[in-house]
Amino acid sequence: MLQLLYHLKGVISGEQKIHVHCFTGSVLAVEMWIKEFPNVHFGLTKVARSEAERQAVCSIPDDKLLLKTDSPYFSSSGQFSCPCHLGGVAAGISRIRGVAWTNVLNLANTNARRLYNA
Repeated sequence: MLQLLYHLKGVISGEQKIHVHCFTGSVLAVEMWIKEFPNVHFGLTKVARSEAERQAVCSIPDDKLLLKTDSPYFSSSGQFSCPCHLGGVAAGISRIRGVAWTNVLNLANTNARRLYNA
């Protein structure tokens, strides 16, 4: 995550809207991305493999949170993922962040619409 940030820094405008796909970085990475690119958003799956990743998920400001199923590439129980699994992703993120899954789903919806001007 940090290597990509360093490659983009100074090459694209700091005001560029960015969607960091399937973010699995650290709290430091979240802070550095936001400092350099205030319009960054972090796409999350329900998978946070380490305590550091869980801390990073909790450090992402509400207005920068997005959800990802990465259909069809993530599998669950031998089945490929699809957009219909966003509720499950929201539930996974809600457990990490300690909030209602509907709150996570609503935040991500609002943020995606703002990011993509929908």
